[in-house]
Amino acid sequence: SSGINAEWPLRPGKHPRKLIFSAAISALVIMTVLSVLLGFITTIIPRVYTFYASTLLFIIFGVRMLYEGYNMNDDEGQEELEEVQMELKKKEKSTDCDSALIPLL
Repeated sequence: SSGINAEWPLRPGKHPRKLIFSAAISALVIMTVLSVLLGFITTIIPRVYTFYASTLLFIIFGVRMLYEGYNMNDDEGQEELEEVQMELKKKEKSTDCDSALIPLL
């Protein structure tokens, strides 16, 4: 399994909007700063090294995904598919209710 948790730590229904907004903006700022720093670092390191490092990382993550897919249980993929389908049905129902309230122009 990939280890991704489907539960969000800050959900709009349970936490104040200002907290969620500030957390989202903070994450955006942090990711922007990290992107700028990594972009700057790649200009300092010679292009040959970045090429081989990116190739190596691509191979490592590709092999890891193949390994996880090969060793996955048959039920694991089915469970995730059913979970996603349930979520989509919930969103579809809520969208249908919302669209019924919007008057047509």
